[in-house]
Amino acid sequence: MARYLKERKKKYLSRSSSNCLRSQSFLTNDAETVYLCKYSYLCDNKFTQCDDEKCSTCEDYLCKNTPESVKDDFKKILHNPALCGDEYPKLSALLWVLGGDLNDKKTENKKHSIKNWKDLIGYVKTVLLRKRTSLGS
Repeated sequence: MARYLKERKKKYLSRSSSNCLRSQSFLTNDAETVYLCKYSYLCDNKFTQCDDEKCSTCEDYLCKNTPESVKDDFKKILHNPALCGDEYPKLSALLWVLGGDLNDKKTENKKHSIKNWKDLIGYVKTVLLRKRTSLGS
């Protein structure tokens, strides 16, 4: 899960027009998203188009996300099966197979004992065997 969180932080903390607090997104007729700088309107009384290239050098750039907000958002997604399935289908399937209730302390403890793919496969086989045995009874 750390890899997914790292990728999410990279995406939402990067210096881009979609992450700038001072940019506003608009959908064009061509279904393309365009960002306009609200700050430039306050200063010059006109809107300027904002893109990632301009954001990389903009002195007025403010990121609307923090590392804590990205982490909290990630946790909320993991706790909601529908959102998790949309954002991270592979992780969602893995959590479902493992019976992953992230609020469950037993699941959290097992998570720390899985150090590599061999351990994970062994654990999945154990869980599946246990489920098959309980269904057969």
